[in-house]
Amino acid sequence: VRPPVDAEPGKSHPVTCRWLSEDGTFLGAVTVPVELKPATSLSLAFEPSARSLRVEVSSPLAARPVVTGAHLRFTLPDGTETTRDVLANFRWSGFSLPCPALTVAPTGAELTLTFAEVPPVKAQTEFNLWPVPLAGIMVDGKGEDWQGTTRMKLATFDGPGKGKWTGPRDASATVSLARDLDALYLYAEVTDDKHAQAAAGAGVWEGDGIQLSLAPMNGKPEDRVEIGFTLTTKGPQVYRWTQDEGVLESVALKVIREGTTTRYEAAIPWPVLGGHPPEGTLRRFALVVNDRDNKEREGWLRLFKGLGWRKDTSQHGLLRF
Repeated sequence: VRPPVDAEPGKSHPVTCRWLSEDGTFLGAVTVPVELKPATSLSLAFEPSARSLRVEVSSPLAARPVVTGAHLRFTLPDGTETTRDVLANFRWSGFSLPCPALTVAPTGAELTLTFAEVPPVKAQTEFNLWPVPLAGIMVDGKGEDWQGTTRMKLATFDGPGKGKWTGPRDASATVSLARDLDALYLYAEVTDDKHAQAAAGAGVWEGDGIQLSLAPMNGKPEDRVEIGFTLTTKGPQVYRWTQDEGVLESVALKVIREGTTTRYEAAIPWPVLGGHPPEGTLRRFALVVNDRDNKEREGWLRLFKGLGWRKDTSQHGLLRF
């Protein structure tokens, strides 16, 4: 039986069987749901320890389809893309693809397989490993000493009002991190048509500002540190929601608002973050840039998961020091 061309694989479709006698008399019918399995399935996952992509591919067909193409597309922090032909690496048993030696670490990847007889398949994954470089930073809000560091473009807008987001002019951001022996440094440039922050203290997450979450790889929930950076009506403020909750005077923060651009620059002393990490250490990390234009927070731009909707460090990305 050949299914109609618009039948979607992976879903159940009703199939009716009718019985007729030899003379054409109708004898009965039965309708049953039949699930159409895709001719091929594909998964793509980033393996931080090996700095590679793991590919799993399978087919329920007795005769596996002939693979005619395999293209791997990387998304870079500035939103540009680069594509590579990886057909020579293909194996039905599964295979790994090394991460490319690019000048900046990619933020995402998409693998497309094409076949001679069946439709193409695609799989995507996010890169959740961000190396934090050593750099000498002066916190002045200008960002002039961040040249050469990776600027991560926050391209995903999420939240209860994400349908109200009208594009980059409404809310967009780039974020950079750096470190030295004394502190972790944060620099963010946020485009926001309207800066709205009426709160101070624990409620600053409801207005425009930044939330940062950092946790040990195998730590307890209470080991997670969450800090907010914002420009209140009385000036810049840093607030910690975890451990000794309250305003953090030990964190240097400079915020400059010019036109529709807000620049945040901060130096977070290592004791605030649980201590200086040894070289090669991995820590779980997530960041959101909150956007509030009117009476409520519409949503947030996110870098990694596990912070905007609920606190879940298992969904965080990884920082490598």
